[in-house]
Amino acid sequence: MIQTKPTGPYFLRPSGSGNGVTALRASITGAAWNGATITGQIDIARSSSGAGSNANADGKLAYIPFGRDAVAYIYTGGTSAWANLTPAQLKQVYEGTLTSIDGVAVTPRLPQVGSGTRSFFLSAIGSPALPAGFDSGNTTAENDATVLGANQIIPFSVASWTAQSTGAAPSTLGGASVSLGSPVSGVAPVSGAGTSTVPNSAYYANTTFGRDTYLVVERARITSGDAKYDPTLAALVNSSLGTSLTNFTATLSGSPRRVKEKFGFLAPSSTAPIYAFATL
Repeated sequence: MIQTKPTGPYFLRPSGSGNGVTALRASITGAAWNGATITGQIDIARSSSGAGSNANADGKLAYIPFGRDAVAYIYTGGTSAWANLTPAQLKQVYEGTLTSIDGVAVTPRLPQVGSGTRSFFLSAIGSPALPAGFDSGNTTAENDATVLGANQIIPFSVASWTAQSTGAAPSTLGGASVSLGSPVSGVAPVSGAGTSTVPNSAYYANTTFGRDTYLVVERARITSGDAKYDPTLAALVNSSLGTSLTNFTATLSGSPRRVKEKFGFLAPSSTAPIYAFATL
């Protein structure tokens, strides 16, 4: 449970991009979020996926590019052949038609429904038809390598892998027991290892497995002249300001850019907001 503002209600922490945006919408509309009324309690949601089919020029929400990430996969056990699985092979693994790789049985795993990493990865490998019952009761957190058993595979944020490898974020990688694989032929997601791990810009630039991540806010609150305009919130997501959370040009130590780079992000492909949700 979390409490986001003094004297505000305690409510279940949203888990995953989809749930975060849903909670933001509930904060705006007054709808219940997991049984709690959280009106006015959320200002910003994080999303590792874009607006998708909810994009709308008249949308009530604004997705502001935050930084560039990419998605790959991690695995335990296996053989050297597991390090470079093609999108077609991964699609077959998740459809259950490819059950062993290089003679070793493979068990696919996914983060919970609502995870942006989950939805992005499935789309990137060709939207596999998951077998019946595959995901029943799934509560698996994204970017947590401790969930894997022997000879299992799961999608993983490359920024998260970088941050966990370097110590910028708490590690779930378990030393040498977990490996990072690449579905992009001839392009590794990172270079170096341990504290020397850095993202590979060529992998992040890939149009299938690279992705921009976003901060999501109510559009009215960052629109000058609107009755709901909040200048403090607007400044936080104005990418032209050096102290903005979304800025990626200021280079001083401690600037938003340097902090984001420490956690494995590169500059987003665009700074233009994407509007979404014509109705909330």
